[in-house]
Amino acid sequence: MFDDYQKYRKLIMVFLAVAMIPTLVRFGERHELVALSLSSALLYHRKVSRLTTMKSAILGLVLLGGFLAMGNLRQGEQVGVTASNEFEACFSTARELVQATRDGRVDAAPPQLFWADFVSIVPQQFLPFKKIDPSEWYLHQFVPDLIKLYQGYGFGVLSEAAVGFGYPEIIVKGLLIGSIFARIVQWYRQTATSGRR
Repeated sequence: MFDDYQKYRKLIMVFLAVAMIPTLVRFGERHELVALSLSSALLYHRKVSRLTTMKSAILGLVLLGGFLAMGNLRQGEQVGVTASNEFEACFSTARELVQATRDGRVDAAPPQLFWADFVSIVPQQFLPFKKIDPSEWYLHQFVPDLIKLYQGYGFGVLSEAAVGFGYPEIIVKGLLIGSIFARIVQWYRQTATSGRR
């Protein structure tokens, strides 16, 4: 639709609103909202009109401010940069998992957890094993009450490494995922310039 933005502009706005409103109303997970916002901005930049550095900076600040405000409002706190946020949650989750692993308080992580980054975009029907969301695995282990509240999804790469193979895992996964996305970007640029989209 971004290829013919003038024609589909209203439809794009309706789609974005329908996709974003449920998250905003229930104060749920914010990462989907951020991913949708960033991908829409990048499509606009690529297909419609280039965003200047100033416009990009302003949009980034608005997105970051909205991200923090939504997190604070769903916890009933006043909005502020110094309030507890998801970035801190990721680090405290990792710290908790490091300590729990040392103390033997965490069950052995299922093998699917280590491949979750790579198989998350593959539909379950095509996989010979059950996919596991690392955040949900963590919540079931430590704070199952938060699942119903759509909270506690602060599980990142450091948490994965805490129950996995440590820093070597972070380095290897980073290199693999970076190479995969570099190839996707390279392919996209080649097809975009040759007009075979």
